[in-house]
Amino acid sequence: MPLFGASIKEVNLAKLDAAIYLFQPMRFLILFFTGFMVLFQLYVPSTSSITVVTELLPTWFWVVVNVFILIQIPLAMLLERVPWMAYLGLPLFPLFMITWFPVTFLALFTRHNRVWQHTVHTRAIRLDELRSR
Repeated sequence: MPLFGASIKEVNLAKLDAAIYLFQPMRFLILFFTGFMVLFQLYVPSTSSITVVTELLPTWFWVVVNVFILIQIPLAMLLERVPWMAYLGLPLFPLFMITWFPVTFLALFTRHNRVWQHTVHTRAIRLDELRSR
């Protein structure tokens, strides 16, 4: 939150971008939780003693949240006018999200590890080079 607050106070788009990037693991957890709640509410009998959990919010709410989160990627691609071939990779996006689960889960237990590991970058790519591909 301090980074997000600083981005607004200083009107600094780089800090805002970094704050949004740091929110990605939380976004994954929200998607995982809402997906779990949809399945839970659809498959747990309404006569079960745990229906108190399913009565917190209706199933349609969890479905809308999931659809909103999943539609963000194609919408961003559309707004960025990416080549149509990039859309062919969208079916693999759920698989990519599943690979983030162990990383996010591990991060919950190692969040106090503040040791920075330098990443050596061996080449530079200009933005113009990416757009021409």
